[in-house]
Amino acid sequence: MWKSMLVAAFGCGLLITVPAQSDQRTAEERLLDLEAKNAEILRRLEASEARNRGLEAEVGTLRSEQMALATEAEESALEEQVNTLSESVRDGMSFKDLTRSGYPIKFYGFFRNDVNWSAARMNNAVLPVFVLAENDTAAEDSNDDEFTIDARLTRFGFDVDAGTIGSAKVTGKLETDFSNHPTGSSDSRATPRIRLAYLNLAFGDFSIRLGQDWDVIAPLMPAVGGQMLLWGVGNLGDRRPMVQFHFKTGDPTGTEFTVKAALGLTGAVDTQDLDAGTGVVKPFTSTLIDGYDSGHPHGQLRLGMSTPSWVEGKRLSVGAYGYLAGLETDAQFGGEDHFTAWAMGLDAEIPLFDRFSLRGELFIGQALADVRGGILQSINGVSGDEIEDWGGWVELVWQIDDMWRLSLGGSVDNADSDDLLVGARDRNWSAYANLLANFGGGLKMGLDAVYWETQYVDTGLGNTIRFSFYAQLDF
Repeated sequence: MWKSMLVAAFGCGLLITVPAQSDQRTAEERLLDLEAKNAEILRRLEASEARNRGLEAEVGTLRSEQMALATEAEESALEEQVNTLSESVRDGMSFKDLTRSGYPIKFYGFFRNDVNWSAARMNNAVLPVFVLAENDTAAEDSNDDEFTIDARLTRFGFDVDAGTIGSAKVTGKLETDFSNHPTGSSDSRATPRIRLAYLNLAFGDFSIRLGQDWDVIAPLMPAVGGQMLLWGVGNLGDRRPMVQFHFKTGDPTGTEFTVKAALGLTGAVDTQDLDAGTGVVKPFTSTLIDGYDSGHPHGQLRLGMSTPSWVEGKRLSVGAYGYLAGLETDAQFGGEDHFTAWAMGLDAEIPLFDRFSLRGELFIGQALADVRGGILQSINGVSGDEIEDWGGWVELVWQIDDMWRLSLGGSVDNADSDDLLVGARDRNWSAYANLLANFGGGLKMGLDAVYWETQYVDTGLGNTIRFSFYAQLDF
């Protein structure tokens, strides 16, 4: 029986043991499967992270490329716009965004700064015309030096081309700077002024100019004195409202002749008013300027010739000019209330050698303050005499090379002392040198050195040495 019981127990154990082993194998398999699945998930996560990093890099690259493409597209669009604008300009484009009329417009000018030092006092430290007398009671010490820094010669202008209207080619010009000095303005608040403002009607070789322009007479400018151009020291001419008539004939590459005439406003420059202090009041007028009171414009005329010279590539130019004006006062001076201003003169630019040339002007006349002669004196307010005057300037120009130019010259304005009161200015003269450096690209720098002397009737003289350095950028 016990054998039967042993067999039965062994059988039961076998039955129990076999399923247990089967269950153990299944757990191991499941563990292996789980480990395999975890390894697969880890592999996929690592692959996903790697893919994400790649995608981020690709997105960054795409973003950079997109920005670069956008920049290139913008630049391309801008370049295309500029090219179109340039081509349109060449084709006569109307600048509708710049001018209401749509006429083409061209800007120009320069930025400039002047540094000036004088060993003795002048009538104006920035815009000098003469040296104060050494015994001048208006100055505490006429030999006291002066120093200024000035930017008022900075210039801006533009030309407008209206094309052909009717049978005339029509253009206009406006040019300004800041060299106005009204009472009460400071050197850091210089006010704009009109230099040039005119319209021009050209009919082939003949043209009419209406507005403010340079005087027809004395067309040349000396190398020094950028502020006042040696006015009152031998150089005539200024700017004023006028009507000009220009005519040219001949061969522009050979000998060419020009005729310029003008009807101008007398008193526009010196605003002379002799009877201002006499108590005379002119009815129906807001001004007592003697040139306005004359009732008519003055006349200017210049005949010019330009021809090839003995120096290859250089032209010789000469001109002869005249000026005639009337002045009128309501009060009498020396029994006179009508006065005459006149001038005659010559101008020339003469090449001497390859790099040397001579240029200058000479004049005689009377009552010339309105065209910057007579050391800015016109009429003797006691005798009524028109102040007779002669003067001019001449300079030798050496173009050292493409960069450097040296000019040496002198000027004089000599008023007749017989027409002047004691203490009036009867001679104003200078000797000067100018060194100019042209660096290209519109950048220029120059240095003026001027000995300046002003003599006074029976009261001595004043003299000074004046240095001016300037830097200028043309555009």
